[in-house]
Amino acid sequence: TDDMRRLYAALAILTASNVPLLAEAMTIDQYLSVTRGEDELRTPDSVNEYLTGVLDALLVLGDFNRRSGEPLFCMPRQDLLNYDVIYFRATLDSMLEQMERDMPEFDTLSRTRSIGLASLQLLNVLHPCETEPEQAEAPG
Repeated sequence: TDDMRRLYAALAILTASNVPLLAEAMTIDQYLSVTRGEDELRTPDSVNEYLTGVLDALLVLGDFNRRSGEPLFCMPRQDLLNYDVIYFRATLDSMLEQMERDMPEFDTLSRTRSIGLASLQLLNVLHPCETEPEQAEAPG
């Protein structure tokens, strides 16, 4: 079906964008090392291209899930094609800095979680889906 082809395409994009030069997903720890200028092979701005790929994949996957009735986040349709990577990166960096300050287990988390997963978490925070109020149970 068309839905299944879109899902496979979205998963392929997500997988491909999460495979940088080292053939593995970039961890939060690796991302922070690059953005802080601690990586001798990459410049801090080199993450912009990586984030563009991650966002492209997440936006396609998110749109597919929304159409299927199981949204991961709820971004306005007009923003899907014009998402500002620089703004997203600044917001992601702020989120990671706050997590680093507030989470005692951040060192472990940063070595075991990918930037793709952190980006999905941020998209969910920035573009939450409205939930319908729970209906009170009828007495009985």
